[in-house]
Amino acid sequence: MNTPPPAAELTEVTIKRGNTLALTNVTCTIPTGYVTLLAGDNGAGKSTLIRSLVGDQLPLAGTVEVLGKRLSPTQDVPPPGMVVVPDAPFYPASWDTLALMRNIPNCDISAALSRLERYHVKPNKGFAELSAGQATQAMLSVALATPSRFLVLDEPLARLDPLARDMLVDELREYLLKEDRTILISSHDISESENFADHLILLSRGRVVLTGDLESLADDFLLAHVPEGEDASLLFGARTRGGWQIGLCAADDAPGLPSGSKLSRPSRSELVIHTLRSTL
Repeated sequence: MNTPPPAAELTEVTIKRGNTLALTNVTCTIPTGYVTLLAGDNGAGKSTLIRSLVGDQLPLAGTVEVLGKRLSPTQDVPPPGMVVVPDAPFYPASWDTLALMRNIPNCDISAALSRLERYHVKPNKGFAELSAGQATQAMLSVALATPSRFLVLDEPLARLDPLARDMLVDELREYLLKEDRTILISSHDISESENFADHLILLSRGRVVLTGDLESLADDFLLAHVPEGEDASLLFGARTRGGWQIGLCAADDAPGLPSGSKLSRPSRSELVIHTLRSTL
């Protein structure tokens, strides 16, 4: 089976916002047909990376390619086939969801209205009058009713209640059933999408610190508990708790750990948290 070309690729991308480098020499791939989790702490550069994909943020250096086409410096709308749900509405405060539908090409208005009704969001209520969760549901309704191959969601789960999050995950799984569809979802709370994502791009201070298939990454590293006072130099992102030094180690390094150490397969959250701790 031939592997489809990636949905997006960034190659040595550097972006400056104001006087600060928001992304520095970022190279990463968003594979087609999967859910990629874009993770990192606050200010890591997640939203800047998303803005680069829609052509809203011009790199100082490097290239951005989306759905097989390199973005040009004059790009000011999402590439064809791509739909984005931003972290907060950027539409005029006077707009309601009906206005948004009318301004999104090819939006299936009846499908969007049906979803809004399920989530009890009034389509003629202005965005300024909606709660954060309702505004997110309004944008999701329009996005999911618009034909696309690449769906980008910037922190969508943060403003939804637990039931709405669970229902959205089901909808996104349904979205992926069609061939060559891709989802990029950003979050700083890994537990929200821990069991949903397939691929990881982890940012810290504007740099990629870990990327790859999540199952493969979990095989490459082990969570180690080394007795306090023993040599823990093979660990990274370690912390001391309850008489143990707890951190990640490369699976190949595990034989070099002190006797009495305990090893286990890291969860996705542990993989991310200890990697981020190693960047502090």
